[in-house]
Amino acid sequence: MYLTKTDFVHYLQCPRSLWLLKHKPEIYPHKEFSDFLKKITREGYEIERYAQTLFPDGVSLPAIGNAAITKTREAVKQKVKTVFQATVQTEDGLFARADILTRNDDGTYNLYEVKSSSSIKKDKKHNHLKDACFQKIAFERSNIAIDKVFIIHTNGDYVREMEINPHKLLKKVCSTEEIKKIYDETEIEINNALSLLREKHREKSVCPCSKKTKSNHCDAFEYFNGALPERSIWEIGNLREKKLCTMLDRNIQKMEEIPEDIELNDRQQRQVQSVIQGRPIIDEERIQEMLAEMQFPLYFFDYEAASSAVPKIVGTRPWQQIPFQFSLHILGTGDTLTHKEHLNETLSGPEGVVEALCEMIGEVGSVVSWHASYEKTMNKEMAKKYPQYAKKLHNINDRTVDLEDIFKEAYTDAAFCGSTSIKKVLPILCPNLSYKDLAVQDGTQAMEQWFAMTEKRDKAARDTIRANLLEYCKLDTLAMVEIYKKIRTLSSA
Repeated sequence: MYLTKTDFVHYLQCPRSLWLLKHKPEIYPHKEFSDFLKKITREGYEIERYAQTLFPDGVSLPAIGNAAITKTREAVKQKVKTVFQATVQTEDGLFARADILTRNDDGTYNLYEVKSSSSIKKDKKHNHLKDACFQKIAFERSNIAIDKVFIIHTNGDYVREMEINPHKLLKKVCSTEEIKKIYDETEIEINNALSLLREKHREKSVCPCSKKTKSNHCDAFEYFNGALPERSIWEIGNLREKKLCTMLDRNIQKMEEIPEDIELNDRQQRQVQSVIQGRPIIDEERIQEMLAEMQFPLYFFDYEAASSAVPKIVGTRPWQQIPFQFSLHILGTGDTLTHKEHLNETLSGPEGVVEALCEMIGEVGSVVSWHASYEKTMNKEMAKKYPQYAKKLHNINDRTVDLEDIFKEAYTDAAFCGSTSIKKVLPILCPNLSYKDLAVQDGTQAMEQWFAMTEKRDKAARDTIRANLLEYCKLDTLAMVEIYKKIRTLSSA
């Protein structure tokens, strides 16, 4: 039973969850990888291949099995200059595989960690310095002296030309000094994790995730803590851990148990009141004010955009959001409704999207989006890239209103579970509309399907994907129309 880098990250997030995974894998509640995580993993492998081209003398070692460890020992003994996938296994139980390892003249080595992100992340969920420090400690415990540690990540300023230039695509950042600062702390954490794994038995008790917000719960949360009570305090929107712990210290787990002396912001208080009263909390006067600010015709508008670590389109940057599609439902006076849409059918920049959008949106009327800051940001970026459309795009932004704001300020339902996402609001207000039966059900799938469509040679296959993409994006704007109508009816009742 060895501790890998992935295991160590797991340990830092929840030690008990790691113990259960290692000792009782047959009962561990393995969660399916999301499409987004699968995409990130694929992007990481692609970036690693480009990183290897920066070291033309590199020798690839087997990636799995005892052969990887044996071949690494042989490479070290033979003083191979650069090794890809060098693998070590320490006597005390560490297992590590370095993306790139290079030998110095004095017999020490430099270790390179490759990341697909455009910066070095240091947050709780993704700490690249901790990752690299784990690797350094594992190799040093295997008697391979590490002099410098580098993190290679994408260069966010790189603009793709016809051919990818790996030297411009990637940045090599020396992180040795930062890793020195966390070395002792990380070594203690590693030793504690190893001690945990050596324990044959542990009493089943509450795991530390009970004192974390819901998005930070481990996969084994229910195993250790039981199912959360209905309308629990963990559902409260944007609740900070400090406030959560204050409630737990007072043995409060349900929203209806929260006393008046615990301070919550306005949105949180409305959510709690919705639970207590068993109905939505609706500020009809404020809704009327917000709806009155909208000018007909109403253009319900939504973008779909794609991004990748290695830019696929000439003139774009790593992880740049590239709009490839939009849907537009136009609601006129008298509730006349028309639908327009556009989809780029080739792997190309967004100029076709911009041109179509500027043609389809008139000079008068409010543009309605959900979480409109995203669409407005895309428009600002495209106004810079295509100055011939800048005036119209800025005008569209000036006329844009955010339908989500109504659910942040004036309509709260406990059934939204603390969220104002359209996919939480829609099934409550308009249960007749659903994404469940669509072939494309979220933005990540839309992005991946668009990339797939542009690569397909078979027309029938392309047409199927095209229809699926159009159907998905169309539902996004139709959902806004129906939610708007529902809200309008409630506010005028």
